[in-house]
Amino acid sequence: MPGAQIDVLFDLWATAGDNGTEPPFAGHNDLYETIDSIPLGDLPWNCFTVTYNGPLPDGEAPTWMTTEYEVWCRDVRLVMRSQLANPDFKSEIDYTPLQMFGPTGK
Repeated sequence: MPGAQIDVLFDLWATAGDNGTEPPFAGHNDLYETIDSIPLGDLPWNCFTVTYNGPLPDGEAPTWMTTEYEVWCRDVRLVMRSQLANPDFKSEIDYTPLQMFGPTGK
């Protein structure tokens, strides 16, 4: 997600502050700095590419429809196992389910 869109997301999060939570980051630069400060772990990174494969409009298609995107991620199950095995998280995980409702009850 481009940085400008991340900033919009955090702005929306801040305006929906009825639930008493603040956005976890001040903006995309704060998010990027936090990500960059994470020490590298021993879990492998996986890479795959995705492309839009739906119908193309007549004429010139938007570039997002014809661009190949590279996605990097780690196996979420391995990440969870690693976090649960990490003593730093011993007293930091709240296992209680939480339901949050907006003003309309949704």
